Amino acid sequence: MRNKSRIATLVAFVLVGSLAFAEPWASITFAEGKTFSVVRNGKSSVYAAESAQAIGLELQRGDILQTAGSTYLEVFITGVSAAVQVAENTSFMCDSDETGTKVSGDLHYGRVRAKVAKLAGASSFKITTPTLVAGVRGTDFGCDVIAVRGAKAASGSASPSASAPVVNRVFCFEGSVAVTPSPDIVKIAETSQAPVPVPVVIGKNEMVQNVVDTSSPAAVVQPLAKESLTPEVNDFWSDRPIVSPVQPTSLRVPGTFANLWPKGSPTLSSARNLKVAGLASATLIVVGSALCVGAAAYSSNVDSGLPLVDPLYAGGAIMAGSGFSLALLSSLFD
Repeated sequence: MRNKSRIATLVAFVLVGSLAFAEPWASITFAEGKTFSVVRNGKSSVYAAESAQAIGLELQRGDILQTAGSTYLEVFITGVSAAVQVAENTSFMCDSDETGTKVSGDLHYGRVRAKVAKLAGASSFKITTPTLVAGVRGTDFGCDVIAVRGAKAASGSASPSASAPVVNRVFCFEGSVAVTPSPDIVKIAETSQAPVPVPVVIGKNEMVQNVVDTSSPAAVVQPLAKESLTPEVNDFWSDRPIVSPVQPTSLRVPGTFANLWPKGSPTLSSARNLKVAGLASATLIVVGSALCVGAAAYSSNVDSGLPLVDPLYAGGAIMAGSGFSLALLSSLFD
């Protein structure tokens, strides 16, 4: 009876441990620059990109990321094994259904790039701009919503005016992207009895874009036409490769431990990620060893049967073993 009680306790311990180490819906795996904000339920929280809080910060469905100038983030979305890079001066919201396998993003303004693993079954990934929707099954693509800069002012600086036209763009680096008009554009077309833009599929080094003059709402319904990728898009993203490994979720290590990047990848924040993993492994080893010592002391004073069945002893052994394994894994990326 006593052993059954211990086994039940051990099972509960393992279940709680599994929940504690479960992967988040999404988390920040890369950050550089100045500051960014996370808007959740109408409340904004500001983080320094170089702070320890940034790497591994867990996100929830419906969070809005807003980056300051010269600030870049990368987010990994677990359910669809997708890495999304959010560029400077960007406002981007990401959401999904309850299963986490039907992911949708809304690009309000700025630039994003996403690399999505090959999706299976009912899984889906799409990004919506004010005029375009990009849907993929596994590819490397991105979207822009940026104002057209006007002529340089007398001071020599250039800045968009309040009524500057806005470019909505979907581009593809690898694979293919299905581009359709956004729901708002479809509604405007139907209301004005204008032809609804016909969807197109773009491939590698192709894009679709339209320019919306905010001072002329009647001209927002435009046909979708494939074009060759412009040097401006290539140049902007050539120095911004996706650094998070995109692979099936089952092959990824849980939580922030998935933030380790292979040797040769961009290293600005990789050292910081390795420090996080090192701290985690040290904590597991210390706490696990303490549990084992405590369990051994308990077993020497109380007739507790086999020590290995004791939940504290088993839990400590599991934690210490996990810490050593993580330390060994981290050394491979050093």
